[in-house]
Amino acid sequence: MHPNRIDPVWKPGQILETPIGEISLLRQIGAGKSGYSHLALLEDQQVVAKRMHDEPVPFYAFSDDKVALEYRAYVRLKRIGVPVPTMLHINPEKEYLIKEYVPGQDGLHAIRDGHIDDEVIGELKLLSNLCRENGINLDWFPANFVILPSRVDGVEKDVIPRHDRGIQKPTKSLDPSAATKLRDAAKDSSCHCEDGEAGRSNLVVHEKPDLRASRATPAEFGMVGAGPRITKRLAYIDYELNDYSDEWSFEKWGIWYWVNREGVTRFLETGDPSAINDPPESGKPIQTNAELVKRLLSL
Repeated sequence: MHPNRIDPVWKPGQILETPIGEISLLRQIGAGKSGYSHLALLEDQQVVAKRMHDEPVPFYAFSDDKVALEYRAYVRLKRIGVPVPTMLHINPEKEYLIKEYVPGQDGLHAIRDGHIDDEVIGELKLLSNLCRENGINLDWFPANFVILPSRVDGVEKDVIPRHDRGIQKPTKSLDPSAATKLRDAAKDSSCHCEDGEAGRSNLVVHEKPDLRASRATPAEFGMVGAGPRITKRLAYIDYELNDYSDEWSFEKWGIWYWVNREGVTRFLETGDPSAINDPPESGKPIQTNAELVKRLLSL
């Protein structure tokens, strides 16, 4: 899947009318095997609007309605403690969802820019252990993670800005009372389901949450599970999960992408999957830098 392909349906400036408010699309910031992600505004706060697509994926098949899958995965990931953005609204009929925007730099660009260190890999291993204990795998591909901005003396420091294709960071920070509202909105009852589609997709219709706080600094972010977050620098911004398989674990599959800086850089420049996969359309990473992988897994 080309990392820079453009959504043929949603465009910058388009308005989505939803029960939680008017969503104004700003710019596309992601393209994956399930959908296109757009930076958007809900009132004056940044959020992400994701529209599902039906484009074929040669190495992956979806078992159900994509919005339903993401909602159920979101609830499960929050319950076990994986740091994910709060899901704010779902519309199964129109096949889109709204979720929190996570400030930071996505994993692919962090790899390209040399921002992946032992601490980041260590947190990925912690997440891998947590998921293994709960019988699941995440999609360990780096584009599904964000490296959170650093904090020095309690102040957010933009050492690794998010790659948002020209969108500037918001100047508005979240005050402590807003952060509390955001944490409250992260409970299982926070997500609003539209159009009475809950029964068809086994979703639950909830009351509209208070969404005035949709962005927070990393230490206050609404990414909470059943207990304290186990990561300080990482967030999983996708909701995909699969039954655990050793073959598709971080240690056997995902880590090879995280150490392939040369290949990831070429993939971002050209969109050519042969830079990171062998065979190109297999979804299986090139196994390069084996000694580095061995060292990282031994930490």
